[in-house]
Amino acid sequence: MKKYLIFWFLLLTVTTLFAQTTYIPTENEWAYHYLDRLELKKEALFDNIHTSVKPYSRQKVAETVQRLNADIDFFNAIDRVGNFYLMRETNEWKSEKSQYDKPLLKYFYRYKSDFLLIDQPDFTLKVNPVLHLEFLKELDNEEQLFQNTRGVEIRGMISQKLGFYSIITENQARWMSYAQSYIRKPFLALPGENRFTSFKNSTGVDFLSARGYLTFEPIRHIQMQFGHDRHFIGNGERSLLLSDFAGSYMFFKINTQVWKFHYTNLFMELTEQLEGTLGNVWGFADGFRGKKYAAIHHLSLNASSRLNIGFFEAVLFDRSNGFEWNYLNPIIFYRAVETQLGSPDNILLGADFKWNPLKKLSVYGQFILDEFNFESIRNQDGDWRNKSGFQLGVKTIDLFNVSGLDIQAEYNEVRPYTYAHLDSTRNYTHYNQPLAHPLGANFREGLLIFRYQMRNKIQFNLKNMYAIYGGDNDTTNWGQSLFANYNTREQDKGNYIGQGIENNVWFSQLTVSYPWRHNIFIDVHYVFRRQEIAELEELTQSHTGGIGIRMNIGRKEFLF
Repeated sequence: MKKYLIFWFLLLTVTTLFAQTTYIPTENEWAYHYLDRLELKKEALFDNIHTSVKPYSRQKVAETVQRLNADIDFFNAIDRVGNFYLMRETNEWKSEKSQYDKPLLKYFYRYKSDFLLIDQPDFTLKVNPVLHLEFLKELDNEEQLFQNTRGVEIRGMISQKLGFYSIITENQARWMSYAQSYIRKPFLALPGENRFTSFKNSTGVDFLSARGYLTFEPIRHIQMQFGHDRHFIGNGERSLLLSDFAGSYMFFKINTQVWKFHYTNLFMELTEQLEGTLGNVWGFADGFRGKKYAAIHHLSLNASSRLNIGFFEAVLFDRSNGFEWNYLNPIIFYRAVETQLGSPDNILLGADFKWNPLKKLSVYGQFILDEFNFESIRNQDGDWRNKSGFQLGVKTIDLFNVSGLDIQAEYNEVRPYTYAHLDSTRNYTHYNQPLAHPLGANFREGLLIFRYQMRNKIQFNLKNMYAIYGGDNDTTNWGQSLFANYNTREQDKGNYIGQGIENNVWFSQLTVSYPWRHNIFIDVHYVFRRQEIAELEELTQSHTGGIGIRMNIGRKEFLF
């Protein structure tokens, strides 16, 4: 009954909505990077965008860019490329739109950002094809590697009161050997996706991907979003709080932004761990998926013109009769609710910050706390209950005064058994994938990323990673897997990061992209990955090159 009441309440409020918007997908890496550049050059935090909460509202991005356009000297040649891109990406909020001189068949690509645009006073509709065709070659691998993605992206507004977005793609792919190994072991999991099956009884995968949502604003400063998608909290390449690594999920989100505060409520319906089938025909069979739930609060505060701080809490739980209604309280401290309920739910606490101390320099970080024991911390005895992690990173732009040469360095570490719980209904996972960092727990990682935008729009992206993590065999639990019951741990004391079977991973990926038209890219890339397991005397290496074309979709990366 409560579900129906909420549904009708939301439906009725549509009649009094304020202007609303859709969001820029988190996989649009260069859009977010362009905005990072603009904020660093501005020498002050954006007042209408809190960058730790992603995705960003197209309306707020448009407002930000238009304000900066008033300062002609603000943009150099590289920033103008990014500025024009962002303006086209948010052109539903502009009175004038960039047109092509010769549209296709008079009706298609009349505007530079859209295959089809219907722009009426009370109705806006954008339709764009989605395509990703890529051919890859891996040394010492005779298989034909590829990605074949076709689909459609639709977004729009009704009377500027109700926004809608949907992207649907049909996909077949066979990626490099280490990605194949991740997908099939130790259990089936495809990064960023949910259900999939084998492609033609081979090592390839076949999957349908669909994301979409509605947005509405019942009162000014409070925006609601309901649908099926992914979210990200943080300013880094990784997030220890909530990342977009896992597949999409059903959610209801409330964004409240007033003065210097941005408060987020996120309620999620997730999927428990699944057992798949292996063999020649492998993947997930038809059938009902077990459900679990999560509720998240995140408060972001612009403490000064250069400093942003955030506070995070999340609860993972399962109820045989559905959602735990006590967790719908938008402001209460979840630990207090858990105590009153007498439940063993999984509570996570965290914090994040971003500080721009100098022009063109940003420092950011996160801290995640799953559980701790104060006495053991004081004694430094490696108690398994001290489950935490932290991130520290730095970004700078126009390195060595070279316009468009930007660098990002980041360090992440998470202690053993963090995010794990008694069973898969309360661990921090969704559809066999971590909700935070791809490596799970029990790891240290360093990232070094170079991005270079040339004046002719060619983009260079070089990502380097080195990670150490402690793995398990079939009978041990040293704290890396989030799916293992933490009561099966190997020891109570003396735990440390990297314990177990030590894995060392080196990774480099260079991508060169040429934007032929808006959101149409020709990509050439090379990936090197080396993994060493000294204890087992195992060494694997992968060299993979590829070339492809993309339309209105980001590249799927296997950065782990």
